[in-house]
Amino acid sequence: MHFFHKTKKESMEDTEKKKNTSKIVWGIVLGVVSVILCYMFVVIHFFFFAPNNIALKLKLWPFVSNSTLGDIYLDATVEIDFTATEDFETDIEQTSVGVNVREDGYVLAPYSDFLLWDGKEITICTNSGKVYAADIIFTEKNYNIAVLKCKNTNEDDKSNVRIPFVSLSTGTLLKNQVLAVSSPKDSKNVWTGEIQETLTNVYVESEKEGFTAVETIMENCNVLELYYSNTAFENGAVFDKTGNLIGLSLGQSFDEETGLFENDVLPMTPARLFLDEVVADYKKSEQFANKLVDSFVGLDFTEVYCHMLTSSKAENGRKDFFYFKDKWVSYTEGLYNFCNNSDLGFYLFEDLNYGEEKIEKDNLITKVEYGGNSYDIVNKIDLFNLLYSMKSGQSAIFHFCSMLDASGTENSVTIQI
Repeated sequence: MHFFHKTKKESMEDTEKKKNTSKIVWGIVLGVVSVILCYMFVVIHFFFFAPNNIALKLKLWPFVSNSTLGDIYLDATVEIDFTATEDFETDIEQTSVGVNVREDGYVLAPYSDFLLWDGKEITICTNSGKVYAADIIFTEKNYNIAVLKCKNTNEDDKSNVRIPFVSLSTGTLLKNQVLAVSSPKDSKNVWTGEIQETLTNVYVESEKEGFTAVETIMENCNVLELYYSNTAFENGAVFDKTGNLIGLSLGQSFDEETGLFENDVLPMTPARLFLDEVVADYKKSEQFANKLVDSFVGLDFTEVYCHMLTSSKAENGRKDFFYFKDKWVSYTEGLYNFCNNSDLGFYLFEDLNYGEEKIEKDNLITKVEYGGNSYDIVNKIDLFNLLYSMKSGQSAIFHFCSMLDASGTENSVTIQI
């Protein structure tokens, strides 16, 4: 039997190796602990000391239950109280629900809720109990979106408005679970559900000068199917689970086939197209306007169809009229031809004048070339999404054909933005 004995030098080397290994292990442990402590510090900071950025909070700590997440979203959801005028003598109290999308209080709400607003004071009520005054600083009728700015009720109070806020969704998450909350002054319930693949169009009728008129038409709305619930969700906001606003509820119905409640949801994603510019101009005491967008005055097929559907129910010779741009107008030959021959494109009801270029009314915008790509125009949403994305200094080619010319000859014009 043979025994091997380590020399003193070898024993010292082994001891040194063990010490080095121990240092490495402890270094790794301390590094991991430091990272965890730093992460927890950041989480605690954003949850308790700087809690307003909800999207950032959920990125840092996504491990929250639906009920907790609903409570967090309620902090960004506001009730909007104002008075409306049904006639020249009667003021009635009205309520809308909006969502704050900037820390210093910029709220998105359905424009259609303010159609009868009397121009007087608007009050914003938050989940914390804080109350603000508000001004409507921009409306985008094509998407049915109103932008409101919160301000302190005491004009002498110069402190900054600070309200928890969410981000805007970049798109609809089909078949992913979403959350819905109601007004913070209402039930404060939280619902869960899924956005369906089907899009829907919603229009609102009202009385104008004693006759029924189409007031607002909302296209490409989402359909939210709620999971089993005993309470109705009719006036509130819909969010994904990562701190993003999807849209605002337009009303609820019951699907007898599935046994589930469904809600039409007005998308707020289009606000990404103009919100930054609206806010920037407001801070400069200016009113935002997009001259290119404002140049396109017309209707798509869905809008014409809705107007004609309402007109068909009219009496006393009113079937040939519809309410457009705050006045009664008659249907044109071009509109009838458009409705009878195509369901695609954007019909110009007024002449388009932009810079030195002009496209006469009764023409149908069918296609746009921009940025090296060609875009077919199906409806107004396609067109205005594209118009808002166009940058100054670039050019776009607009293709169109006359609705008064049976030949269907296509023309085009290049517009310098």
